[in-house]
Amino acid sequence: FPFEAIESVSVHLMWVAAATYCARISPKSLLATLIGVLGMAHFSLGRGSGSFAGGFLIGSFGIRQTFRLIGLMAVIAGAVYGLLYFFWLHKYDYVAKTNSEASTGM
Repeated sequence: FPFEAIESVSVHLMWVAAATYCARISPKSLLATLIGVLGMAHFSLGRGSGSFAGGFLIGSFGIRQTFRLIGLMAVIAGAVYGLLYFFWLHKYDYVAKTNSEASTGM
């Protein structure tokens, strides 16, 4: 139960972040189209392929092994992202922060 309660907040925060990002990268005339594509990718493509892959793994390995496998994949993905950010992506955060400070005069 507690994890389902967290979803009510985290999913909406993800949507706010995704819609804000769409507004930043798209021309104003294509904003509605891009948000529609975002919704299609999340609700249709993402959930459909996730249900298919999860069902396939559960059918092949069982629920317990599938849960462990997906948990391991999440830990590996987090570690890879952490290493990628530490060695490469943090440079772009510094450049964006510097450019933002220069444009605002702070």
